[in-house]
Amino acid sequence: MELQTLRDRLMALFVVESIHDLGAKLLECVLINDQQKMANYVKLIDGDLGTDYLQKIYQYYYADRENLGQDFTPISLAKLMGKFVEQEDPVKDLCAGSGALTIQSWCLNPHRQFICYEFDQNVIPFLLFNLAIRNIEGQVIHSDVLKQEVFKTFQLEKGERFSHVWIDQ
Repeated sequence: MELQTLRDRLMALFVVESIHDLGAKLLECVLINDQQKMANYVKLIDGDLGTDYLQKIYQYYYADRENLGQDFTPISLAKLMGKFVEQEDPVKDLCAGSGALTIQSWCLNPHRQFICYEFDQNVIPFLLFNLAIRNIEGQVIHSDVLKQEVFKTFQLEKGERFSHVWIDQ
């Protein structure tokens, strides 16, 4: 799917006037467990859960290459890394971004738990949404892994179709 088409469809689905408002809507969607929105998104991407479509949106419209040096993992590298951790449980993904490595690892073995660490609070809604629509169990930890500081932790629990997400207090 072309980036502009994807952007336009996401903006319509989440009822946002600016693509820069999408992150807040994704976070709201997972925290209130909006099953209908998640199902509509899966339909929008033709059920292709092996591809991180949100990475394309984030990388083009949101990434902070200048200050954070954000470049996201190419799919070929994500698939290779996924094979390295195919038997690990839980799988730990440092600097998880929108979840490309986790998604490829999940494709190989979806029955594991995943612990994703991410520094950039702006990408966390994209990561949480990506994990929730795949019904992934685990944690997303907003943290600075270099300084070993944790700012916030999100829990994901498998649901019937989509993960339930909440903030761990």
